[in-house]
Amino acid sequence: MRSRLAAWLRERWRRQDVGAAFELDSTTPESAADPPVPGLGEPHPIWSLVANVVTERAYGPGGAETRSGTRIFPGGAKVYVVNGYPGMGMEVVTVIGRCRGPRARLVRADVKAEHLTNWRVRLVYSPAVLRRITPDDIRFLGSFRRDEHAQPASADYREKLEHLATAWSRR
Repeated sequence: MRSRLAAWLRERWRRQDVGAAFELDSTTPESAADPPVPGLGEPHPIWSLVANVVTERAYGPGGAETRSGTRIFPGGAKVYVVNGYPGMGMEVVTVIGRCRGPRARLVRADVKAEHLTNWRVRLVYSPAVLRRITPDDIRFLGSFRRDEHAQPASADYREKLEHLATAWSRR
């Protein structure tokens, strides 16, 4: 009974996590240990903004202390920038990356843009990261209106992301 329930929950979680904006290949198994879920496969790579967390940052009153990285991410960690808050001048962005600690799981968190450096545009191949990027994130980063259809693997989308990366690098 427990194994059937666990299998049902695992399948439901996977179906919820995979974004509708990605084309899915149903023939590719997710891993050798898990049988593939019918109708689901791995999403295709998409363009995304990528940055690194600063190695040291000023902390405390007047910046008297220095700290490595942020509370969530270690210094130098690679993070995928997937969203932001435009009403605040994009001072805070939403990122996906490996957190601190021995288990270093993949987390989605809001981070100050000033704590990120080395902005660039890269293709995302990791299925775990692709599952956490929502269609709203894709529309936001490409600066598309709601009625427009974003093509996250296109050259036009990459160009728009490169403009964002150069603007954030100048800050």
